[in-house]
Amino acid sequence: MYLIKIAVLITSWAFVFALPTWAQNIPAPIHGVTFEEWAAANARIADNMDKSEIEKILGVTDAQFQEIDAGFTKAWKESPDPQREFSRLYGEAFANPNSGRFAKAPMQVAQKGKLATFEDYARVQGHLQAAVKFGIDPQKVLEEHDLTVYEFSQEAGQWVQKLANQANAGGDGQSIMQWHDRLAFYEAEYSERYAKQ
Repeated sequence: MYLIKIAVLITSWAFVFALPTWAQNIPAPIHGVTFEEWAAANARIADNMDKSEIEKILGVTDAQFQEIDAGFTKAWKESPDPQREFSRLYGEAFANPNSGRFAKAPMQVAQKGKLATFEDYARVQGHLQAAVKFGIDPQKVLEEHDLTVYEFSQEAGQWVQKLANQANAGGDGQSIMQWHDRLAFYEAEYSERYAKQ
């Protein structure tokens, strides 16, 4: 379930940076947990924080947390969201795992530079794209590159933002194609590897 939310987050980064920052139609809190806290909780889970610790911080039981997760996921899926507002809001909250009650238990959000260059990003993103084609668990791919889902979402965001900014500004088409070619190169490399298995 969490990987689905992460996949939605990662694939919607390009839209996140082009949309306004005001919120509409945020679901009401469930068991006292806000939409933002739920997204922050998912960020912490994606960074391998123990779920029982998250539940303790939020003051909820495991059963309540499951209801919270199911409730917000349902609201997200059922909401007419042509402007991808839920994706944007979720992405903003996911990027700040210290919101709400989590402010009392701050999590380090600094980037570690594991995707310091576009080549680093292209290698991992290409690997992920190939893995999806072959039914390989994306989390296993990230582990192979010594990344948690949260780290990848944080570090990949800078490259997706640069691509989106360049495209939105009518940027250099040749540079954009070179970036695309590097992604395709790594996707092909990892696809070949998986095809041999």
